[in-house]
Amino acid sequence: ADEQSFISTMDDEDDGGFSNNSLRMGPGGAPGGGGSLLGSLFGGKKQGGGDSLTYQAPKAPKPESQQQQSQPATDAKPTLLANATVHLYRLNASGAFDTVGVAGMVILGGPNVRHSLLIYDSQKKPFVQSSIHADMQFTLQDGNYCSFTDDKGGNWSVRFNSDDDRIKMIKACLMGRVAAWAGTPNLAIQDLVIGKGPELASGCKAAVRYTGWTASAAGRASIGDVFDTNMSGKTSFKFQLGQGKVIKGWDQGLVGMKK
Repeated sequence: ADEQSFISTMDDEDDGGFSNNSLRMGPGGAPGGGGSLLGSLFGGKKQGGGDSLTYQAPKAPKPESQQQQSQPATDAKPTLLANATVHLYRLNASGAFDTVGVAGMVILGGPNVRHSLLIYDSQKKPFVQSSIHADMQFTLQDGNYCSFTDDKGGNWSVRFNSDDDRIKMIKACLMGRVAAWAGTPNLAIQDLVIGKGPELASGCKAAVRYTGWTASAAGRASIGDVFDTNMSGKTSFKFQLGQGKVIKGWDQGLVGMKK
């Protein structure tokens, strides 16, 4: 009932300054042309192209004893990985979602840089500023909704305007979780599309069409190259879950998925 009430509330809202034109990033950036509103949000200068979207962290003053010493420069600066316009809601103390409004959502990150999630209004005032850690969960619901808890314990839900927006943003969040792994890679599970059939459980037999990508070599910051796929053929990959005869991504990752 709660979801129905806030779905209908948002139907009559406009984009609040977050149309494709207002989020344009210039040549070389995301779709659109001209100057960048996001550039000033992240401290970038209006230089045109993707440079205007590079996050510029404040420089710490040098200790007096080091004023005459040259400091090595670092290239470890977060850059814009994905962005979308969303409808934002926050969970209140009564367990219901309050409407916040239309907002911009971006994922920042890069090689050897902690990924972060920002959600902000048309005046660039942040609603959410959160690092993306390895255990952060992004839970999909029907109607293009996704809920998550930020690194300060705030519970939020967003509604994406399209399937493409949902998939690209959730993929970027997933790679942020992967990039946050310390040491040996682990298993990260994330739904991109919710199926309509019964859930798979350990012991079930599955027939799967799949594509496998590597994580990028540069700090696991993004999706790399395809290393295996059966999408071009007519034969599905068949196996029984929970038998330990396939990789964890198959044996554990498919549990709970729906056809």
